[in-house]
Amino acid sequence: MDSSLVPIKYEFSVEGMHCVSCVRKIQDVAGNFSNLTDLKVDFSRNQVSTLASEDFDPKGFMEIVQSLGFDIRLLSRGDTQKNSLIRNRHQLSRIGVAGACAGNIMLLSFANYLGAASTEFAKPFDWIGATLFLPIITFCAWPIIKNSAISVFKRRISVDTPIALAVVLGSSLSYYNLLRDTGEVYFDSISMFVFFILGSRYLVMRVQDKHLNPVAVSDVLQTQLIKVIRKGKEQQISSEKVQIGDVVVIGPNKYVPVDGKLLDAASEVDNSIFSGESLPTLLFKWDPVFAGMKTLKEIKIQASKRVDESRIHELVRMLNRSLLERTPLTTLTDKGAHWLTICVVILAIGYFFLAQHFGGVDIINRLLALLVIACPCALAIASPLALSLGIKKALKKSILIKDPSSLEKIKDCDCIIFDKTGTLTDGKIDIISWSPRNPTSEENKILFSIENGSEHPIAKAFLRFVGHQKEIPYNLKREIPGYGVEISTNDYSYRLSRLDSESGQVGFFKDDKLLLKANISDRSNTESKELIQELTRWGKKIFLLSGDTAQASKKIGNDLGLNPSHVYSRKSPEEKMSIVKELMKKHKVLYVGDGINDILAMGEADISISTRSAAQTTFKISSIHLLGSHLRPILDVFKISNKCVSTIQINIVLSSIYNLSFAVMALSGWINPFVAIVLMPLSSLSVTGFTLFKLNQRETA
Repeated sequence: MDSSLVPIKYEFSVEGMHCVSCVRKIQDVAGNFSNLTDLKVDFSRNQVSTLASEDFDPKGFMEIVQSLGFDIRLLSRGDTQKNSLIRNRHQLSRIGVAGACAGNIMLLSFANYLGAASTEFAKPFDWIGATLFLPIITFCAWPIIKNSAISVFKRRISVDTPIALAVVLGSSLSYYNLLRDTGEVYFDSISMFVFFILGSRYLVMRVQDKHLNPVAVSDVLQTQLIKVIRKGKEQQISSEKVQIGDVVVIGPNKYVPVDGKLLDAASEVDNSIFSGESLPTLLFKWDPVFAGMKTLKEIKIQASKRVDESRIHELVRMLNRSLLERTPLTTLTDKGAHWLTICVVILAIGYFFLAQHFGGVDIINRLLALLVIACPCALAIASPLALSLGIKKALKKSILIKDPSSLEKIKDCDCIIFDKTGTLTDGKIDIISWSPRNPTSEENKILFSIENGSEHPIAKAFLRFVGHQKEIPYNLKREIPGYGVEISTNDYSYRLSRLDSESGQVGFFKDDKLLLKANISDRSNTESKELIQELTRWGKKIFLLSGDTAQASKKIGNDLGLNPSHVYSRKSPEEKMSIVKELMKKHKVLYVGDGINDILAMGEADISISTRSAAQTTFKISSIHLLGSHLRPILDVFKISNKCVSTIQINIVLSSIYNLSFAVMALSGWINPFVAIVLMPLSSLSVTGFTLFKLNQRETA
C-alpha cells in the first residue's frame, strides 16, 4: 500500500469558541482544502482534529482559523488532556480575578452610595476602582474583546460583539469622565457584568461538556488488562493491543473489548448495549461476538477485527459525526442569533445618535443595559443542545440517528411504508398447515432425508417441523434450483417442490404423485401488529410493500389489520420506488426496510429507517438505524422527535420574547445596567435548564 495515501491525523487546540456558531465557522474552513478528508470539532474541549494527505498545510489552516478570531495551536501527541486542563484553569482564573476585583470595586461603590461621594474620599475611591478594573479589561474580558474586534475587522458579527461593545464603551466613558472629573463612572456595573458573563458561560460550558461532548468508546469500554493466547503463549496485555487472530479470554462481568467469534460451545451474554433488551442473549460456537457485550461468565473468543475497527467504534464515530451537523432548525437559530446581534448593534448606534440630538436621558446607562440584555447566546445554543440530547437519548433506546435532520423531519411523516420480509416479519418461513392430512412418522423421516444439509429457508422450515430424524437409505439426491429437491431409493423417488409461484404451497411427491401439500408462509409477530395499531391511532397511513406473492402479502396484511388497498405484492425495487414517489405527492413518507431491494425506495423517501438485519448498503443509505431486534423503537423516534422540535420552538419563542421585551425596557430606562447584568445570563441558563428538563422527561404513551 502506498504510504502517501494513508491520511495523517492533526489535532489543534482552538481558544475562543463560545457557541455553536463558532463551530460552524471552523467547519466551513474545510471547504478551502481539497486534501482535508475529515474535520471534527470537539466543542467541549476546544479542539479540532483533521485527517489529511501529506501535502496538507497545517500552517495555512491555522492562519485561516486565526483570521476568524480564534487562537489556534498544533497539538502534539498526548497534549489533549493537558490542553483541556489548561483551558479549564484559564477560565477559572479569569472568573476568579473578575470576582475578586469586582467585589472590591463594589465595596468602594457602596461607600460612595452611602455618603462617601460627598466627601474627600470620593475621588480616591474612584481611582482605586479604576485601578482594580484594569485586570478585568486587560485579562478577564480580553478574549471577548479580541474575538469581537477580529470578527468586525473581517466584516462578521459574533455573539461577542454586543458584550465587547458594552465593555469597551462603558469603560472608555468611565475613564474619560474620571480624567475630566465630570459625569459618572461605571466600573462597578461593568466589572460585575464581566464576572456574571464569565460565570454563566462557564456553567453553560460545563453543561455542554456533558451533553454536546462527543461520545467516547472509553465511556463504555474502559481500557483493561485482559488474558490473550497468542502463538500458543498466554500473556496479559492492554485491551487496545489485541490483534486479529488472538484468542481472548474475558472474565465474568467484563465488557468484550473487540469483535470476534465465540470459541466456547455455548454462552450467554448481556447484549443490552445493542439490543436494549435486559434478557441475556444465547450464543453458540462461532457465533459473532461484538465489542460492548458484557459477559455473564468467562468466555473465550477469537478476535476478528482490531479494537478500533469494532462495530461499537463505528457506531460511536457515526453518532459523533451527526452531533454537530447542520439541520434546518439549527441553521434557523444560527441565522436568528446572527441577525439579532446585527439589529441590536444598529439599534444601539442609532439610539446613541438620536438621544445625543434630543438629550435629556441617561444614554450610556440605557445603551449598556441594551447591549447586555439583548445578547443572543441563548438562541445560539437552543437547537444544538436539544438535538444532541435527543440523539443521545435515542441511542439509549437502541436507535442510531445517522442524520440529525431526520430527528426534526420525522414528526411530520404521516405515511409509513413497511417492507414485509425481515421487517414486519422475522424473515423465517414456517409450515402453517398440511392438507389433506399431516405426514406420518415414516414420511417425516423421508422429509428429513430430503432437506437435511440444505441452507434454503424452505428446507429449514421443514427441518424445524419434522425435528431430528433418522435418515432413510437413498441412492441419489439432487437439487434443482427454483424447483425443488429429489431423492431416489431402490423402490421409489420422493420430491419436494413448489406447486406454483402464487399459492405459497410446497408439494410432497412420491413417484410424481402428489401425496401432501404444505402451506408455508412467514409470519407477522405480535409486536408488529401492536406497532401498526399504535401508529394508526396516531393518524399515520400504513402501507405494505413486498416482492413476495400476492397470497403471502395479503395474509400478512390481514394479520396486521391493514387496508387491502395499501398492500402491494410482487413489486420490484424500481416499482417500490415509483410507489414511494407517487405517495410523496400528497404525504411525507417514512420507509422502513432491510434489504437490497429496498434501497431505491429508501433513497427516494423523505426519511428511511433500516432494521438490525439490514444489508450493509441498506444500512448506509438509511437516515436512522434500529440497533435492536424490535420495531417498537420507531414509536420512540416519533416521541423524541416531537419533544426535540417542540423544545427548540419554545426556546426560540421565549428567547426572542425575552430579548425583545427587555431590550425595549432597557431603552425606556426601566432596567439599569446592573439589573441587565443579572438578567442576561438567566436567559442562557433558563434555555439550558428547560431543555434538560424537557428532554430528560419520561415519554408518556
